[in-house]
Amino acid sequence: MNNSFVFKLKHSVCPRVIAKRSLVNLGRKELGRQQRLINFLESLEIRSKRWWLLLEAAGGRGVPSAGEPRARRPAPRSPRGLRPLPQPAAARAGDPRPGRLRRGAARPRPRGPHLPEQQEPLAQERQRDAQQGANVNMKTNNQDEETPLHTAAHFGLAELVAFYVEHGAIVDSVNAHMETPLAIATYWALRFKEQEYSRDHHLVCRMLLDYNAEVNARDDDFKSPLHKAAWNCDHVLMHMMLEAGAEANLMDINGCAAIQYVLKVTSVRPAAQPEICYQLLLNHGAARIYPPQFHKVIQACHSYPRAIEVVVNAYEHIRWNVKWKRAIPDDDLERHWDFYHSLFTVCSNSPRTLMHLSRCAIRKTLHSRCHRVIPLLSLPLSLKKYLLLEPEGIIY
Repeated sequence: MNNSFVFKLKHSVCPRVIAKRSLVNLGRKELGRQQRLINFLESLEIRSKRWWLLLEAAGGRGVPSAGEPRARRPAPRSPRGLRPLPQPAAARAGDPRPGRLRRGAARPRPRGPHLPEQQEPLAQERQRDAQQGANVNMKTNNQDEETPLHTAAHFGLAELVAFYVEHGAIVDSVNAHMETPLAIATYWALRFKEQEYSRDHHLVCRMLLDYNAEVNARDDDFKSPLHKAAWNCDHVLMHMMLEAGAEANLMDINGCAAIQYVLKVTSVRPAAQPEICYQLLLNHGAARIYPPQFHKVIQACHSYPRAIEVVVNAYEHIRWNVKWKRAIPDDDLERHWDFYHSLFTVCSNSPRTLMHLSRCAIRKTLHSRCHRVIPLLSLPLSLKKYLLLEPEGIIY
């Protein structure tokens, strides 16, 4: 027999043998996976036993037996710092429902990671820390990288803000998102759940501006504190920022100015007064809404006709189109029929009154100085209000 034929015969493998070997290999792999899973579970059990042994060696409680009560869970930790958050009074008194408050009891105010947990006065403890060389500009060791001044501004603590600044805190320090304490306090001035504005945060913003905080500082999205105040539709803070020198036409990373922010949130801020927000921005030189897009103003403000009146009176003349009527719900059209009737009458092909055109000419000359120059003019108060776009409830 040929030697080459014998060699090929010895080393050839039939399909049945190949299938048998593949099944064996699959079985070995499955056994390997099961063995690794068993080893992992055993290691977890060994680690847990070691953990409880360490607790017993440190004087703590070991693994509770069947009749022994379990250990109390540790206090929750603050998401922005290292100290635990304070427990409610009901939990400290042994209330079987520690997570709830008794009816009529005052709800505890949330406190930040830099607030004291002892009973001594707040200023005295912070004073002692500063005297012992505490760094008031040290940032938190987390993804936010905030300073104590950021945390005090977040929770609206005017006393802590004054203390930190007096002891060397940098007013314009930035966190990981390039936000200053002024931007933080501005954003958190609105309690989103209750839709209420916080006077404590307003006071903090006033203090930071008095400490020469940069009012046009921008974060990593190019948003200024005015953008954040406009997002909250907070006319108090918007007036504060604009009087401090905020630029009304700064744009964020998406090309939106503050007036676009007010336009986006008008319908979801029931506690706001959007007409004042629009009036402030336009009197400080904000650019008007592009006329072909004016139907978006009506879509956002159809329940606030005074806001529409302010924006319409900023134009010399503007014509309505079909999109305007489609943007007004029937119930709002019926409720504010007198205003909408005047709106469609004025915004037709006929020109506006000479008085309105004179107002537009004066405002165009003054531009961003309207808020400062018009109150100084020797005119009756009613005319000053007219020049400053004070709404009257009807358009003529």
